[in-house]
Amino acid sequence: MKLSEQQRQQMRDLMHQGRQDSPEFNAEDVEAMHKLVIAEQFDEAAVRAQITKMMQVQIERQVQMTRVRNQMYNLLTPEQKNILDQKHQQRMKEMRQQVSMLNQMSAQ
Repeated sequence: MKLSEQQRQQMRDLMHQGRQDSPEFNAEDVEAMHKLVIAEQFDEAAVRAQITKMMQVQIERQVQMTRVRNQMYNLLTPEQKNILDQKHQQRMKEMRQQVSMLNQMSAQ
């Protein structure tokens, strides 16, 4: 899909701002999970708490990414939106076919 130079610049700006607004990666969370994996005794409550903490950060990243994608989508002309929507429908059709094939294979 062809974008105008103004659209490209606006999208670059949105992506740059989105990266700045996104929560930072926290290596301490990964280290905490590793310690739970190698512990002598499995502590399900601690694992669940750590996963919940890590998922909250992931949710914030996804919300921010979706916000940026929405803003980018709304920069498009109606014709560009139509092209993008058609491509999305094609990808969804292909994905459904792949899932169906995988489900059939696992049922055997």
